[in-house]
Amino acid sequence: MEPDSSPAPRRKRGAKARLVLAGIVLILLAGTALYFYRNRAPSFDLPEPTMPVPNAYQAFIRAGEQAQRLPHKSPYDLEAAGQAQRLTPASLAAFHRDAAPVLALVRRALGEPYHVPPDRSASPALMLNNYLFVRLEHVIAGEAIYYERAGQPDRAMDTLLDGLELAVTIPRGGTLLPGLVGAACETVCDDQIEPLLPRLSPAELARAAAHLERIEARRTAFADTLTEEADLMTARQQSFLQEIQGLKIYDTARELAGVEHRHTPTWGQFRQIAGFCLADKPAMVQANRDYLLALAAEARKPYTGPSRQRVPDNLLAPAADTFQTGRDRFLTCQAVAAILRTEIALLRFHAAHGRYPDQLTQLVPAFLPSVPADPFGGGAGVPLRYRRAADGKSFLLYSLGAGLQDHGGHFTPHADADDPGNIVAGHLWRRPTLGVGSAED
Repeated sequence: MEPDSSPAPRRKRGAKARLVLAGIVLILLAGTALYFYRNRAPSFDLPEPTMPVPNAYQAFIRAGEQAQRLPHKSPYDLEAAGQAQRLTPASLAAFHRDAAPVLALVRRALGEPYHVPPDRSASPALMLNNYLFVRLEHVIAGEAIYYERAGQPDRAMDTLLDGLELAVTIPRGGTLLPGLVGAACETVCDDQIEPLLPRLSPAELARAAAHLERIEARRTAFADTLTEEADLMTARQQSFLQEIQGLKIYDTARELAGVEHRHTPTWGQFRQIAGFCLADKPAMVQANRDYLLALAAEARKPYTGPSRQRVPDNLLAPAADTFQTGRDRFLTCQAVAAILRTEIALLRFHAAHGRYPDQLTQLVPAFLPSVPADPFGGGAGVPLRYRRAADGKSFLLYSLGAGLQDHGGHFTPHADADDPGNIVAGHLWRRPTLGVGSAED
């Protein structure tokens, strides 16, 4: 018999082929639609803070620009460079004359409202401004050296406290970078404040104590910094993802995964690339934002050690170590400030009673409004460690520090040590520039 060559079977086979082809096309179209949907540009409505008018931020920038153009180098910079021999009476006097307009501008601006302009685009100008703040602090520290060498420790202290007030003002309304700049500026002043304390009269100590209380009231919480950082990161990631639509996404993913040009990705890199290309981009940005906001909520609670928040698994996720380091720096500045306020109160108590108190509560309310808590105490309201020694002739006062371990007041002078030890009164400075004390004492 002749094989069946009727048109019906051929039509059936053709119909099946067309169905398969249509299915493939539908899958490709659905996959393409899903790909473009998941790579749609994010859109977040971010708050824009109201800037004060006038804003002391601009005044501080002008002061920083003037500080950078001073004809004579700051004594602080000369000390840091090991050129103390250049600090002659004539050079100190010349620097003092040069710095006068700068410091006058700073003191006027400290009485004005302040807010860091919102940074949504990584402006190079704002980055430069942070450098100007540091230069300005070096001039303030140099002025303190001038007064100390002139035998006026009280004026040296007033100058340093102005610098400290500037330092805690710098982060207000800003992100992590201005916060870290402010912390660095605090260190410039803290390095020199403690050696001056024994040289001040009770009245001068009282004035310093009042100024420190005002400074502490201006301090920016790390949680507020993280909240602004979340807005900044969201804005930048949103802008970045809007720029890499279409085929740019794959090339961008390769770069983010660290794949060199013309190199084949490793399996781990391929997984990262595929995950980035197929990820829902608005959801990715939201996950990163939620992570920072969770860190901010965590930062509003007492510090109990490194964060336990899980970092999002995507190529745009923020680096957890950066924020952990930032919180440690903020809290260290708070701990040093708490020690300084308590140390001044102890010196005033000793001047009044001829001995140091048995407990810190004896300082309240005559010398302190309340006993400062240790930011590294491990819980709310845990006070600094204190004990009187030598029948009331001396004392030991310290914060546990970032390690959260009580070493009995042992400290490590080197900032890169594995165990930072405790933060101890009498050893707060890292690099003394007033010729008093040593970090290894």
